[in-house]
Amino acid sequence: MTSSGPDEEPASAGEAWDVDVRRHHDWDSEDHVGTAIIAALAEALDVPPPELTPTLYDTVDPSAIDALFAPCDDGTERSTTGHVSFRYEERRVVVASDGTIEVKKR
Repeated sequence: MTSSGPDEEPASAGEAWDVDVRRHHDWDSEDHVGTAIIAALAEALDVPPPELTPTLYDTVDPSAIDALFAPCDDGTERSTTGHVSFRYEERRVVVASDGTIEVKKR
């Protein structure tokens, strides 16, 4: 995890990534972040969510992302800021602490 914003790239990133899909996840909702990530990937890849291959869960553990950014079990906000990024096929997915989800392509 880094503390830079979701649009910033590490110096070693090479080619620039363009935002293909941007969505927002409400950490206070009962929906899991994985659902929002799947919807964003499906939109970016123009496939129905059940047809995503590999599955999101074969690529990353969405519950770990929830654990980083979602409110604590007692409802208090986490002080974590930053983002998590991972590759899904030829895309880069960035999930930020403010709830922004971006699917990027080269």
